[in-house]
Amino acid sequence: MSARSIASACFAVPAAILFTSVCSLAADYYVNAASRGSSGAGLEPGKAFGTIQEACDVAAPGDVVHVAPGVYFENIQLKNAGQPGRPITFRASDGKQGSVTVTAAREDIRKKSVSWEIVDPALNLYAIPHPAKPSRVLYDGVDLLPYPDLESLKKFRFAAGYPGTLHGFAFSNGTLYVRLHASGRYGSLDPNEHTMAVAPAGSGSRGAAAQIKGPRDYIWGVVTGGPSHVILDGFTFETPGIAAIYAPDGDVTVRNCWFVGCRSGVAGRPVVPDSTKNTNRVTVENCDYHQFPAFDDMKEVIELHRNDPWRADGKQLKQRIYWWQRKGDQEGDGISYTTTYEAGMATDIGNDWVIRRCHVHDALEALSMWGVDLSTNLQVYENRFERLIDNAIEAENRAVNLSFHHNEIVDVFEPFSWQPLRAVPWPGPIYIYENLVLTTPPIQGLWKKTGTVPGVWKLGASERNWQRTDIKLDPHEPVRAPGEGFLAFNNTVICPGSVAITRIQSPSRFFENFFLFNNVFVLDDLSANPADRFANIGFAANVGVFLAPQDPATAAAFTANDGVLLPTVEQIGMLDPGKGDFSPGSQSPAIGKQRPSSPPSALANAGAIVAGKAWTLPPVGPQARGK
Repeated sequence: MSARSIASACFAVPAAILFTSVCSLAADYYVNAASRGSSGAGLEPGKAFGTIQEACDVAAPGDVVHVAPGVYFENIQLKNAGQPGRPITFRASDGKQGSVTVTAAREDIRKKSVSWEIVDPALNLYAIPHPAKPSRVLYDGVDLLPYPDLESLKKFRFAAGYPGTLHGFAFSNGTLYVRLHASGRYGSLDPNEHTMAVAPAGSGSRGAAAQIKGPRDYIWGVVTGGPSHVILDGFTFETPGIAAIYAPDGDVTVRNCWFVGCRSGVAGRPVVPDSTKNTNRVTVENCDYHQFPAFDDMKEVIELHRNDPWRADGKQLKQRIYWWQRKGDQEGDGISYTTTYEAGMATDIGNDWVIRRCHVHDALEALSMWGVDLSTNLQVYENRFERLIDNAIEAENRAVNLSFHHNEIVDVFEPFSWQPLRAVPWPGPIYIYENLVLTTPPIQGLWKKTGTVPGVWKLGASERNWQRTDIKLDPHEPVRAPGEGFLAFNNTVICPGSVAITRIQSPSRFFENFFLFNNVFVLDDLSANPADRFANIGFAANVGVFLAPQDPATAAAFTANDGVLLPTVEQIGMLDPGKGDFSPGSQSPAIGKQRPSSPPSALANAGAIVAGKAWTLPPVGPQARGK
């Protein structure tokens, strides 16, 4: 009798022996793509199911499903739920990247059963018949920029004049066209010599659950109709229409997974202002999310086009951030494709989500407003956010009780954003603490080449908030963060080439309930605009250096309430910043800089790092499992 039969038979015995050791047995199931079409029962490796879906159909609380290496072309619907303490676990047998790949890519193209035809040798332009515009196209995992039309792809330039990246795809009249990077840095220019992953069209524009129209928009739906109690461990997800995993019913853990060519990694149900109706308790841990080579494409566009007039008539484009192609349509810039990259690792985050020990890199955003918008009690910690074109996290529009702490942020344009675009209530309380934020020497002057000076914190409500018909605020009311407010404390920020704050709102409108304290800074200045003195922000006990100060008044704001502004970086007293050791030495003025904080910091010094100890971050990204 199988383990499943034994466990089922328990329900025929008296209740007194219902929970004996025999009855607590759970089944181990096996899946192997090489078994597809066989009649295996799945209870041993030699008789494995051929699809993950077959295992989903029989898995019960406590069961573990082992999935063998292979490529699984499936749209998975898991309707069976686990129980508290007895989850259903799906585990890739080999936890290496790409070993167990679950993909929504068009199968015949990915398997090279059909060939790409070269249609313009001078442009290295290839084509293949295809029914609709895909949301993403990859070649050996390299992301191609979606161009809105064939002419833009041919010119690598959008209709309004914006420069595009030097590889991309376009769809026209039943044909999909691609141009691979002519430098050869990503391999051959012939798509027939790559593994081409062509995604479905996908619904909507943002990559959020609110735009999911059905199973065609995601790869794996954990749709149990109630708390799921499911674990997905070790999979590589590739090119869904929108989300790799759709988990509307909550109580789901996703760990050790890779998200490649995914508009979003994990999506909850469409969020609504009534938080009781949103997705609860999802944990995303030790995962990897990227849109490579988005960051390198940005750098290349800046270097090639920073001196361009941008338009043939010499007029400046409306959107000065001309390297922001993956964001999509920006104020009539002519890019106008409908599948923005402004989504991130998780979207439609509901209540009590945890995102920890993940590596999010080479992307537009890590966690955008389409994920954080109506989140409650979101915890984001011990992650590494790296090489991002825009933000590590956006608190807008109405995140409640958001904690972002003990993260490492490296080469991110503007790491933190508090920029609500809707009616009150606005984001808050927001806690940003004990993070290490760095801009490496090769990137320190990058954005200045575009005439843009990034800020570590992007703060404020635009005047358009007061122009919306659904907002009935006194036009003189200050911009206020609710609850305990916006608190950024005990962060170490070493970002030459950036300023502390990018002000979004008019200088005539005041901030209220915003606090920056106990931080260590190495920045160009407090703001790029000398008129922005921020005297009404609660600065206290900060220690730092401004490398390119514009106005002495900024020093008065920064040094208020026991702050210290120093003339040189050396005087901060970090142990060895040249070798990445930013901890304060025993003589550092950061020692003893404290102000009561909520949640309280255990540090007895300013900055994110315990005095005399090197910064440490737990292992991030997918982890190999023991045998």
